[in-house]
Amino acid sequence: MNTIYIVNLPHIRGTEEELSQHKPLDYYYKEGIAVSNYLNQFSPEVLFIELDKSNENEIAKDLKQLERNKVPSYFTEFHFAAMPLSLLRNIPIHPIDDNNKAQRKVLQNRAETMLQKCNPDLYNQMTLFKSQHSQTKDKEDSMLSSMLNQSREVIPLEKYFYILMQAGDVGIQFINHWSQRNYKMAMNTIEKAKNYKCSILFVGKSHSRYLKFIFESTGLFKAVII
Repeated sequence: MNTIYIVNLPHIRGTEEELSQHKPLDYYYKEGIAVSNYLNQFSPEVLFIELDKSNENEIAKDLKQLERNKVPSYFTEFHFAAMPLSLLRNIPIHPIDDNNKAQRKVLQNRAETMLQKCNPDLYNQMTLFKSQHSQTKDKEDSMLSSMLNQSREVIPLEKYFYILMQAGDVGIQFINHWSQRNYKMAMNTIEKAKNYKCSILFVGKSHSRYLKFIFESTGLFKAVII
């Protein structure tokens, strides 16, 4: 049976100038290399990342730039951890997402508005979980520490989604959109991962349980959340 390791990293997004306002760029590189070296022990044959499939050409260009020690125009956590691992092992890396963020935001805002009007108590709970999620994202743990020491409990974002589901029809539309996104990511991963004994998928924590379930439901994979 093939194995898919699921890796959750903190979000790191921005240009060199934007990231350097928080920490030197070299800090992120060192953190990413530490993650890459740790994950190398699993001997992955292919990598997958939570970026849109439409960005595949840009990702290939960024990979070449990193190989030449050049700075990409925009960074994600995958530039610091996944891409160095791809270069270290000389293995392919594939984006698997189909985000459609604009539509999701429309449904999300409508669901929040519906809750605010119809169920103020649930709306207040939702606001609390949303705030907790923002605080978690802003927490400045190292990439390696964040990956190895994360809680296995339900995270605030998952609780937030559960409350949004209760916003009538629009809440169901929102969660269907979210579930469909997870399904597409799973299928895009399975399409290629079935050809490899060991894969690593870098993805946000709120997706991990969905994806693990789908992977293992095929009977083709053992899925392990690191």
